[in-house]
Amino acid sequence: MQFKTIKMIGQIPKEWDTIYLKDIATLITKGATPTTYGFPWVEHGIFLFKSDCVKNGKFRYGEYNYISEEAHNYLKRSKINSGDIVMSITGDLGRVAIIPEDIEEANINQHLAKISIENQKVHPKFIYHWLNRKEIRRYYNLIKTGLAYPQISLKQVRETVVPVPAIEEQKKIADILSTWDKAIELKEQLVDQRKEQKRGLIQKLLTSEVRLPGFHGDWKEFKIKELSKVVTGNTPSTKNKEYYEGGHYPWITPTDISDSKYVTKGERYLTQKGLEKGRYVPKGSLLVTCIASIGKNAIIRNDGSCNQQINAVFPSEHHSNEFLYYKLEKDTKRLESFAGRSATAIINKKTFENFKVKLPPYDEQVAIAEILSKIDENIELLLQNIDQLKKQKNGLVQLLLTGKIRVKV
Repeated sequence: MQFKTIKMIGQIPKEWDTIYLKDIATLITKGATPTTYGFPWVEHGIFLFKSDCVKNGKFRYGEYNYISEEAHNYLKRSKINSGDIVMSITGDLGRVAIIPEDIEEANINQHLAKISIENQKVHPKFIYHWLNRKEIRRYYNLIKTGLAYPQISLKQVRETVVPVPAIEEQKKIADILSTWDKAIELKEQLVDQRKEQKRGLIQKLLTSEVRLPGFHGDWKEFKIKELSKVVTGNTPSTKNKEYYEGGHYPWITPTDISDSKYVTKGERYLTQKGLEKGRYVPKGSLLVTCIASIGKNAIIRNDGSCNQQINAVFPSEHHSNEFLYYKLEKDTKRLESFAGRSATAIINKKTFENFKVKLPPYDEQVAIAEILSKIDENIELLLQNIDQLKKQKNGLVQLLLTGKIRVKV
């Protein structure tokens, strides 16, 4: 197989053509803000979508407003229909999605471009998959204008070069990649279902609305400090290499705490000397952020430490940190309400220690936490499956869209 190298594209099969996006699209334009033209927002009407509706290569109902039929018709060039491709042209550049079939007609604001394709030479979904590549987003970031407010012009979008294999090959490639997308989407739907199931159980089990069979006794209110020891982390001097180099104790900061229930790794690690200068946190402690992103929490799996933006609740025989994790997850909004009114929300150690929670008897705490943990484990397994599918799809994208692997047509 012979290849040729094309600027902006790289290597593709010699028999594949290349073309500017503007030469295969019937229209490439961008939206506008209706209020600029004297049209107010309305309570009900035509959807006007913003750029956050484009996420991870999919169209999602994010932020939107309603506009009148009159405004919609006035802004007719930026009307979108099912099958159109939309692309973010400001901020996080180059995100793309295909408008789904359930949206017959809507409109977009000026942060999105629409690409309408009705051309016998190209298959719209092949073009979508080509544009939905990290290489394209990287290219747009190289040619963008503005640093504080990055953007690309419609001219730059129109002059994007795309490869054009035979139409039947395009369709076959698009079908293969769409099959992977569908598999990922189904797994994501399962994750959403499990999360909804978990929310329902949390509402019932963590409020004593429903009691597990065989458990009795009143739920009692405790201050956090009545349950166990609480420490606020610190930062050993980063200028002293002896505190960090070659360390194996994870030093946890809020950025290390994700949606996962457990935290096992830190971006940085402390040595024994560093740990002595820091705040020792035993494994099984519950870490709760107390500055800015209030209430993010996770259980540390190994002995370690944390910085001053985190309060750590040590494990004890009087309560289950597994249960407390779910309890504080449910009570995040209430915890946030205790933050000060400064520019940066802060809950100091004293306030956190005096935060009150209602707990059932210890054995019931453990039983409830086990039920919720099983759902979390199932969610985590599904997320790992999704991650594997995405990696496999990305590998296929690199091979199929550059012709390194050819499909039979």
